[in-house]
Amino acid sequence: MTNAPDRPKSRDWLWIACAVLVIATVHWRVMIGASVYVHDDLAREVLPTHGFAAGELAQGRLTPWCGLVGCGYPFWANCQSGTF
Repeated sequence: MTNAPDRPKSRDWLWIACAVLVIATVHWRVMIGASVYVHDDLAREVLPTHGFAAGELAQGRLTPWCGLVGCGYPFWANCQSGTF
């Protein structure tokens, strides 16, 4: 059995540097704090329910039912609403 010759270590660092550069190029706005990632479920479900809960609580109401989506759903039963 023959052993393969070892590659130079500087070449390994070159690949790592290239990978870091590509990742930093794609995600630079988030890395410097100028932007955040907003995924579909966060933008379409979580943020609106938090806004609804904040609006209802600001008016002094604890609304157990949210009628804004479809035919409505039990708002207190949804753990993502963050009411309690």
